[in-house]
Amino acid sequence: MGTAVERFDEEARRKFDAIGRNEVYPGELLRHRVYTRFLHWMVALFFFLALFSGFGIYLPWLFRWFTPIFGGGALSRELHPWFGLAFVFFFALRC
Repeated sequence: MGTAVERFDEEARRKFDAIGRNEVYPGELLRHRVYTRFLHWMVALFFFLALFSGFGIYLPWLFRWFTPIFGGGALSRELHPWFGLAFVFFFALRC
């Protein structure tokens, strides 16, 4: 049995270990939790925002049409590092 503190620690450890795990039942499709899906979509979104804003900066003669989407060349150059930081932040939360 154990003391109340040991029981609390065991219950807290069990709940903490369950974060990010999926419960699979027979005959059902595996569906990830909302937290996992949200992080996946945020990583994808900020990856493509950083990619497209970087294309407009790195190859303006080829991807000139990307910069107006982000508000022009100057704003695109300001937003690009923030998109990259957001990408790294959400990717780090995923691991």
